Amino acid sequence: MRIKWLGHAMFEINDEASGAVIITDPYAEEVGYPVKEREADIVTVSHDHYDHNNLKSVKAEKKLKMNVDEVFKGVRIASFQTYHDEAMGKKRGNNFIFKFYGELIVAHLGDYGEPYLRTEVKDFLSDADVVLLPVGGIYTIGPGEALNMVEALQPKVVIPMHYKTPYLKFELFGVDEFLKRTNLPSRQVSELQISKESLPSETTIFVLDCAV
Repeated sequence: MRIKWLGHAMFEINDEASGAVIITDPYAEEVGYPVKEREADIVTVSHDHYDHNNLKSVKAEKKLKMNVDEVFKGVRIASFQTYHDEAMGKKRGNNFIFKFYGELIVAHLGDYGEPYLRTEVKDFLSDADVVLLPVGGIYTIGPGEALNMVEALQPKVVIPMHYKTPYLKFELFGVDEFLKRTNLPSRQVSELQISKESLPSETTIFVLDCAV
């Protein structure tokens, strides 16, 4: 499996076992990252905000928004409803976590904003090998809450997302605010190439270069 970070909460996931290409949460140009036309088999949207729902920028056979559970191109895609904020959605509405069951199980948390990990959310995420995790705060969980989730879930791979970069036009915490709170091993890579056999033995944080 190969995972590229395209900025913000947008990833390209190449599942080499099935051959499927998945793109998550495509953003609009107002976010600050360059918007390019892309192609995939599947594109998913965790919630209907402009920095996550630019479906027109991705040419894909299957476009999935929010509440789903189906198999396409040999990959099962399932989602689970959570909240975008600490007030049970009263501020920013709902958010859907997506899981992709390919060679590995990858969870994309979208704009997850709940400060405490509910039992049902933990159960949904318990089998994830790779967790794509917002860490920038303000509109999602912040560095501290993100680390608490990592400690509770103990996935083999954590990839931070949705944090401040030079491209981003609005304020969030940078990824360093997350990294400095933990003693977990971390690596910076251009993209992640990983398989069941190469999963690390302990939770490892991979900070991906932005492939815009």
